[in-house]
Amino acid sequence: MGSLGATIADGLAWVTGTSIAHRAMDALMGPRVIKHETVASSASDVPPAPNTNGVGSSTCLEGYRSDISKCEFYMDMLHQCCQNSGTLSA
Repeated sequence: MGSLGATIADGLAWVTGTSIAHRAMDALMGPRVIKHETVASSASDVPPAPNTNGVGSSTCLEGYRSDISKCEFYMDMLHQCCQNSGTLSA
């Protein structure tokens, strides 16, 4: 039981020492500041979710007429689907 008490006393001394050291550094360097930043994304930056009936690709192409590169993943999915079914002749 003596070694358990010594271990607890050692732990408390270590915690106290580190706490004092942290306070000393805060006094010298200034308090620690943690900043949380959030970035709000607009709904127009996110293309519509893919679906299986082709409506998503049409909606994407209609919505991004000036920048159809945002709809490229729909074309990639279509190409992959056609390759897997053997209907695309390239």
